[in-house]
This record gives sequence, structure tokens and C-alpha cells, in this order.
Amino acid sequence: MPPARRANIGRRTRNANDVALLRRSQTADERAQANASQRERNARNRFVNPVPVLNLARPSRIRRAVLAEMMRAAFNYNSQIDYSMYGYIGMMDAICPHCDAANFRGETPGMCCANGKVRLPALETPPEPLYSFIFGTSQASKHFLSHIQQYNSAFQMTSFGATKIIRDNFMPTFKIQGQIYHQAGSLLPYPDADHQFLQIYFIGDENRELDQRCAIVSNTRREIIRELQRFFHQHNALVQLFKIALDRMPTDNHKIVIRADRTPFGEHARRFNAPTIDEVAIVILGDQFQSRDIVLHRRNEQLQRVSELHRSYDALQYPILHWKGDDGYHINIPMIDPRTGLHIQKKVSAMNFYSYRLMIRPQEQNYILQLFGGALILLSGDFRQTLPVIPRSTPADEINACLKSTVLWRYLQKLTLNINMRVHLQNDPAAHEFSKQLLEIGDGKIQIDRTNGLIAVPNNFCTIAQSIDELIECVFPNIVQNYRNHDWLTERAILAPKNIHVNAINFQIQAKLPGVVTKYKSIDSVMNQDEAMNYPIEFLNSLEPEILIHQNCVTEPDWQ
Repeated sequence: MPPARRANIGRRTRNANDVALLRRSQTADERAQANASQRERNARNRFVNPVPVLNLARPSRIRRAVLAEMMRAAFNYNSQIDYSMYGYIGMMDAICPHCDAANFRGETPGMCCANGKVRLPALETPPEPLYSFIFGTSQASKHFLSHIQQYNSAFQMTSFGATKIIRDNFMPTFKIQGQIYHQAGSLLPYPDADHQFLQIYFIGDENRELDQRCAIVSNTRREIIRELQRFFHQHNALVQLFKIALDRMPTDNHKIVIRADRTPFGEHARRFNAPTIDEVAIVILGDQFQSRDIVLHRRNEQLQRVSELHRSYDALQYPILHWKGDDGYHINIPMIDPRTGLHIQKKVSAMNFYSYRLMIRPQEQNYILQLFGGALILLSGDFRQTLPVIPRSTPADEINACLKSTVLWRYLQKLTLNINMRVHLQNDPAAHEFSKQLLEIGDGKIQIDRTNGLIAVPNNFCTIAQSIDELIECVFPNIVQNYRNHDWLTERAILAPKNIHVNAINFQIQAKLPGVVTKYKSIDSVMNQDEAMNYPIEFLNSLEPEILIHQNCVTEPDWQ
């Protein structure tokens, strides 16, 4: 049975009663002297030696002091504080006893290998010429590392796909909705079609294959492509597997199936053998395959989605990372018991797998980290339009809190956009001039009147309306006849600096429309009916939250 609860839990403990009795028996002078002594003791307890944060002589005391000072500091920004002094996290001198990974002392234990439950084979150092491209210091190596994505795209065997790709009319970029996935086609194209992705490996002529790869991507060097092409034909086991399978396919109806759950012969905890055609793939003339298997036709127009759980998923898309064509992550990698070294029933997750691969181990030469070491981090934004929001702050505080005021700014390379793509694609001289004037205003190139601090905009910058009615008539002319035309409406908009002005203009436009006016309220009830008495309907109707449509929505019964 549970232990009996103590009756004195809370503030009225025996010690608290004794202290209260003692204070009641003291005079005012004695109480004041006791309070002063207590304050001195508290100050001594909170005192921390004024050593710099970077001094590791007293790391535990410094860590406690920093945590106390930085508690919820993001919500109470102070422009007088140099926050860069609090960003030191120590050296990576905490070595994992299981996998020898270097970690920071404050890092979550077990992130590298799940406390010894994950053990993957060591990465094999690539031979020449890939080794010199990755670890070298020549101009060719620097060019290769700075354009690693382009070189990988020239040799990848699967294509990019998504559930839905949205392309705007005037924008060169696109948006993605849903899931991203990879697709694989047939080994050979039709006679009148070009070789693509995996098919390029089977052109049969080195120079034609080289020309095709150089035409795929720009900013690459032909001599580097040539050396990598010979390298993959010699060392990539998947390329060799597909060549053997192609020789065994007598007709276009034959398929090669790469099994998802087939364990390569001789594979064990410390070593992955290179796969062979008989161990991981078969050539069939039918439909004897599973849902996660990779099925490639000899010649076909269909694209097959490659399962992200297949062991060759990474090797097909990232041939430079998996230069041998070895296995990436799959769901059949077992965890091990760190005490016995034997396999257990639990499987390695994708997070466990990639965390293990990306960890720094001083005794290993991890070429994956070398490839990602020169990755570009893009911080996009316009400081003239976007500043941090700090409650109850001044404009100077917001400027001091932006990225340009940090210690990182001197290490960043500033890139500017020089071409307005929407104006460029429309080829409209008036829009080009307007875009140029906007940039001049934003860059502060317009002369300022010293007497009032204002600028004079060019005469051809815009048309100035004398009233709201004139503005509405200019943007929405003859709206009574045109308001049913949806295309006409989508081409027009009035921007205002504040929501109250937006609502006023909306009501003024809606008043011009014919029909019966109907008003809807954004909020008329609470989710918790027990609180209904505390929030009457009149109060709820008066709320105007910014994330909701304004409460007075004027409509017409026959609107579409």
C-alpha cells in the first residue's frame, strides 16, 4: 500500500513554524539586521568569479551562470548585451566509448550510435582519381568540390519526381506539394530517343557518352567528367551489374529485378561485399517481384518509382557518395547488443543510420564530410523589408538584432539579385523603369530634403490619387458591370499599410455592389461551452483577430 502522506508538506512545516515564531519575537532592529545578514549570504552564494566565458578553468560554474543569465533571453532582447560571448559550446573532446565518435560535452548521449546498438562497416576510402578530387588541393579538386552537385547530376541513375510540381507563369523556379521521390527508367531508350540517366552508361562509345554527360549540366570540366566516367565503369558494382543483366536480356519483355530484401552473400557486421548479379538481382520474364523491388525493363517508356526503403536507393541517386554502388539505408539492418556484439530483434532506423555516417571520428577519414564541407548555406531576405519583431523595442533595437549586427556577418559573402525575372520575361519597358526606381529608393540613392527628411519621387513613378474614391475608380473602373469577371478581379489589388485601412476600402468597394447585404460574424461561440457565460456573443462579435477574415463580410445571394 502507498506510504502515508506527511501532514506538514507545504509551507507550514516544523522549520517554517520555528522561523515564524522567531521572527515574531524579534524587534524591528533585530529583524532588519537579520534581513541584511541573509542578503549578504545570498549574494555570496550567487557570486561567480568574473572569468571570461572562453576560460575552461571552471566549466561547471560558467555553464550554470550562462544558463541562468540566458534563461528566456530570446524573449527579452537587450541591445547592450554581446550575445556572441554566450555561444561557446566547448571542444569536441567527448569520445564515445562504443564507436569512437567525437561529441560536444553537452551533446545528447547516444546520438552517434544509440549507445553502441548501431555498428556499421567503416567507409572505404575511394581510389584515384576520386581520392584526389575529394582530398586534394589542386585547382581541379577545388572546382570539383565547389560544383559537387553538378557532377553528381551528370552520373545519377534515377530522376527527380514529386506528387505535384507547380510552375508559375513568369517564375523560373517551381513549388512542390506532397512527397518527393526518385524514378528509374529502362536500361535502353527507343531508337529515336536520347539516352537519359541510367541509359547513358550503355551508349557504348566513350566520347558519345562524354558528350551526353557534358550537355546535361553546365559549370563542369570535360576532363573531370571523363576521369569520373572511367572510374564508375570500373568500380561501381551497380553499373557492372546492369551491364551483365543487359547481356542476359534477349528481348525487350525481359526485366531485371533488384531484390529489396535479398541479403548479399557473405555480408556480416564488419563488411559489405560488393553485390553480384546472382546474389541481389535476377532476370525474369513476368511479374514475380515484390512492391519494394526495383524492376527495370530492357526497353520501355514507363518510369518506376524507387522505394526509399530499398538498399540501392541512395546509390542510384548519389553515385559519388556511394562510388562502389554499395548499400545505403534499408529496413533490415539489425541493431546489436553492445555487451555481447550479437544481433537483436530491433532494427536500425534511418536517423540512426545517417547519424552514424555523419559523425566525426578522428581515427577515420570520412570522405562524406569532406564532400559536404564546402556546402553553400543561403540566407535569403531583404533587410529593408524584413526585421526581427521585438516587443516594446525601438527601431535601433530591431536593427541591432538582425543578422547584419552579429559576429557572423563578416564571414558572409553578400550576393545581390540584379535582374527582376518577372519584368525580364514580360519584356515591358515601363515595368522595367518602375522596378529600377524601386531599387533606387530602397538603396537610398534618391536625394533627401534636409529640411523635412522626405524624398521627392520621380514624376513618372506613379499616379497620385487625391481621394479613396478616385483610387478605387482608377483600380476598379466600372466595378458594377465587371465584378462578376473573376479574371478581371484577380488582375487588380489595392495595398494599404494597416488592416484598418484595408477593411475601410473593402467596405467602400462593397457598398458600390448591387444586391442584398448580408453580414457574417467571424466569432460567435467559444469551444468550451463551460466558458460561454464569461464570453457573451456581443464581446465575441467585437473581436477582430488578424488571422481571420473581418467579421463584416458583405455578400450578395447570387454571388458565385
